[in-house]
Amino acid sequence: GKGMAKDFMGAIRSARMLRSRQFGELLGVTYQAGEDLDLASLKLAPDELLLNIILTDRTMIIFAISSERHRLFLVPYERHVFNAVAKRVKHQLSQPGDPDAHITDLLHISEWVLTPVKGMLTNSRRLIVIPDGVLNGIPFSLLSKSATTYSPLVIDHEIVLTPSISYVVQQRAGQYQNNTDRIFALADPVYGSRAVPEVHRDETQAFYTRAVKDFNLFDPLPETRTEVGNIVKRFPSSHVTLVFGNQASESTVKSSRLDRYRYLHFATHGILGNQIPGINEPALVLASEPESSGEDGFLTMNEVEQLNLSCELTVLSACDSGSGRYFTGEGIMGLSRGFLLAGSRSVLVSLWPVDSQSTVRLMDLFYGCLRSGKSKAESLRLAQLAMMRGDQPQNRSERGIRVRYRSGVSTNRVHPFFWAPFVLIGE
Repeated sequence: GKGMAKDFMGAIRSARMLRSRQFGELLGVTYQAGEDLDLASLKLAPDELLLNIILTDRTMIIFAISSERHRLFLVPYERHVFNAVAKRVKHQLSQPGDPDAHITDLLHISEWVLTPVKGMLTNSRRLIVIPDGVLNGIPFSLLSKSATTYSPLVIDHEIVLTPSISYVVQQRAGQYQNNTDRIFALADPVYGSRAVPEVHRDETQAFYTRAVKDFNLFDPLPETRTEVGNIVKRFPSSHVTLVFGNQASESTVKSSRLDRYRYLHFATHGILGNQIPGINEPALVLASEPESSGEDGFLTMNEVEQLNLSCELTVLSACDSGSGRYFTGEGIMGLSRGFLLAGSRSVLVSLWPVDSQSTVRLMDLFYGCLRSGKSKAESLRLAQLAMMRGDQPQNRSERGIRVRYRSGVSTNRVHPFFWAPFVLIGE
C-alpha cells in the first residue's frame, strides 16, 4: 500500500544519503535531503535486480529493487560473527589451499545475504550490487543461490558492482561519449631501483634499510607482455598504443591523451595504502624514473583522479589492485574509485594477488567475448565459467587443485583463486 511504499522510500532515502557521503558527491551527484528517488530513473530491465546491502551491528538491511517491485529485508545477525566468516572466506579464496574449505563459509554468507531475496533472484539474470563492509572483499559471483547445495551465482547471473544508487541513476541518464575504438595498454614496467622519499632518509639505519628493501620488492612481470599482446590482436593495429619497459612510467601516463581511448589496460603491480613507506593510498607501480622527473613511480589514487578519461572500461590487471587498505570502508572502491572519478565508465579489478598465467588466459577469454559483442559483465561471466570448468588448463598448479562443487552442473572445478578475483565495478 501507499504507507509501505512511503516507508520504503524513506528508508532508501536514508541509505542514499549515507552512500552519497561516501562516494556520490565526489562524482558530482547532488542529492538533497528532501528529494525522493523515482525508481523509474533506475531504468531497470525486466531481468535486472538491484541489491543495496547495508551492514549495521545487529541487522543486515537489504533493499531489493526490480522493474516490477521493491522489497526491504531486515536480517538479524551478529556483525562480528559475519565479519569473521567473511574474512575467513577471503583468506581461503586468496590462496589455493584446501579445495573445499571455502564452500561451507560461502553457504553461510549466502544464507544471510541471498536467502531473503531468493524469490526475486529467479527472474533476474543481471544483478547490480551495492555491497558494504566485508562483502567488498568477496566476489559476489561466488555466493550461492541455495544455502544448502552450493550453486554459485556466476553459473546463471552476470554481476555488476556499483558505488551507490545515485551512481546507477547518473550512469543510465548519461550517454557514452567516446566513439573511438582505441586501446591503451601498459605492461611489464622496469621497476628498477627507486629512491625512498626524503621524509624517511633521516630515520634510523635499520628503518631506512628496510624502506629501501620495501621499495625494490617488485618482481618483473614479463608474462604481462603476453597478456596485452593477446588482447591487442583483437583490435586494428592502428587503434593500439602499447607501452612496455622503461616507457611504462608515470610520465608517460600523465602526458598521454588518455581521453582518446575507449579501453585502458594496466598490467602491473598494485599496492595498498601504507604498504610502502611514504605511499599512504592505493597505487599502481610503474617504471622507475630519474629523480629529476619529479615522479616516484607510484600512480596513486589521488593522481589517478586528476587524469582526464573518457573510456568505457579500465582494466587493472594488477596484484591486489582492488581491495583497498581495509576490509571495510573503502573496500574494492580503493584504486578503482580514482578511475571512476576520472571518467572511466567501469573498472575491472582484482580482489587478491592474481596468478599471472591464469590471468593471461582469463583476459584473453574476456576480451574475446567483449569484442564479439557481449556486455562487459557477461564477458567476465563467460570467461570465468570457462576457467572454472577447467577448459584446457595451461597451468600445472591449476590442474592439481580442483574443487568439487555440489551444483549438479559439473563435477570438477578449478579453485576460485585462479579465476574468481576479478570483479566489474560500474556498468
